[in-house]
Amino acid sequence: MKRFSRNSRDAILVIGGTSLRVYFYLLLKNDEVGVRELQKALGFKSPSTAKHHLDRLVELGLAEKTLNGYKAIASSNVFKKGVISFLNNLIPLDLFLGFYGLLSVGIYVAVFIHELSIFILPLIFSLLLLSGFLIYRGFTLYRWYQELLKSSFREDKAEV
Repeated sequence: MKRFSRNSRDAILVIGGTSLRVYFYLLLKNDEVGVRELQKALGFKSPSTAKHHLDRLVELGLAEKTLNGYKAIASSNVFKKGVISFLNNLIPLDLFLGFYGLLSVGIYVAVFIHELSIFILPLIFSLLLLSGFLIYRGFTLYRWYQELLKSSFREDKAEV
């Protein structure tokens, strides 16, 4: 397997499926996670499966082994560079920027409604279009994060 530097963005492209779900779990937990804890949280059949994925993340520089388990490395945390963690939810930055752009254009139009000229309308239209695209993309990413997390964190009804 190719070795990646700790600051490499390429490492995140290698992981997928289960390893990606393990990485998301580490990110959201934001604390040390043991092998058995991960096994129970993600519904793995054996601790060796959980350890395999944790070791893979360590090898790729996305997690580190600590005295009490494993923890995501914040400096190489590619996902958190594109999301905002809010109340244990990953909110895509695109969604925030889209609503910010929409609000900014709305305030501008409300304040300068009497001074708007025909020349500024294409700019306003393109900013609204860009904001709409960012909002759409942000909601799409948010739904993708939620689906990934739902498939990751299965709750055992018997244990509850």
